[in-house]
Amino acid sequence: MASTWSIQYSDNFPAGDAGTALQYAVDIWRFYVSSTQTIRVQADWADLNDSKALAEAWPAYLPRNFTGAPQSNTGYPIALAEMLAGQQMYGDSADIIISVNSAQTNTVAIHQ
Repeated sequence: MASTWSIQYSDNFPAGDAGTALQYAVDIWRFYVSSTQTIRVQADWADLNDSKALAEAWPAYLPRNFTGAPQSNTGYPIALAEMLAGQQMYGDSADIIISVNSAQTNTVAIHQ
């Protein structure tokens, strides 16, 4: 079962290749991640102070002790927690935050 993903780009995120590459990645992830809940991504364009890094990502929240949690007192990345709980926990807030490196100078080709 493919999952549904939604990307919210920051105001300074450039149009073009970076957004296309991120969308391409999300299009792959949606077939490997199974969830009945929409997975929301916040995409930021930022200098990561590392010219070799393409991007970094982290969960927006790590909820614990929610209905459906397999282990008590354990933090779960929000997208997983919402899948386990069967409901959105933070409304329309992002589940995953991705910062794409504005200092990246390498050209990355996408082969489709």
